[in-house]
Amino acid sequence: MKKRLVYSIILFLFSLSVAVTAVAAWFTPSAQYIDNIIITAGTVDAQARLFMIEDFNKDGVPDLVDSKPVYTLINSIDIDNMIPQNVYSYKLDVKNTGKAMANLTVYFEDIEEGLRDVLTYRSVVKNSEGETIAGGMDKRIFSGQDIFAQVNGIEGEAEEYQVSVYFYIEFETLENLKILNPEVFGDKENLDEYQNLSFNIGKIIVKMEQAL
Repeated sequence: MKKRLVYSIILFLFSLSVAVTAVAAWFTPSAQYIDNIIITAGTVDAQARLFMIEDFNKDGVPDLVDSKPVYTLINSIDIDNMIPQNVYSYKLDVKNTGKAMANLTVYFEDIEEGLRDVLTYRSVVKNSEGETIAGGMDKRIFSGQDIFAQVNGIEGEAEEYQVSVYFYIEFETLENLKILNPEVFGDKENLDEYQNLSFNIGKIIVKMEQAL
């Protein structure tokens, strides 16, 4: 009797887990989640992967092995112990796997407050041949509308990654911040309050839409 009861309970729990999984799948948004990279449910399918560009002293110049930069595949952007003039370098590869020609927009979302006031970002976009193309952004402070790449006319049905977005996050000096954001930093004498803070980007949104 006890064995039959235990078996019935196990069967019930298994059935419940299947039902919960089915409900979760039913209500999952139609977007592809790769940790903190989100490919939106736009009109064109896309794939993306994120790398850190290795730079031991964080001066913005990549470390080289056999005369080539070193890329480490990552799935989140979390920065600790950042100090003025540190530069953190990344590369985001994107390809259009849909059938139609598409336009790409890439932007940050859910940025942790901590260090954002003292950080800037900039980007350079290159094609699959390593040539710089239009679509990158000049240095700018984080504002809440943080687009860091816009590329038009990406061909469809690609087998290889077609676009690489190189982007750089920098802890600015007080002198630069007085110029970039005088309302906040015009009267400051130091950046002590920003010591030992962390920085996190919750999401990188990759949006591929059919070109008109």
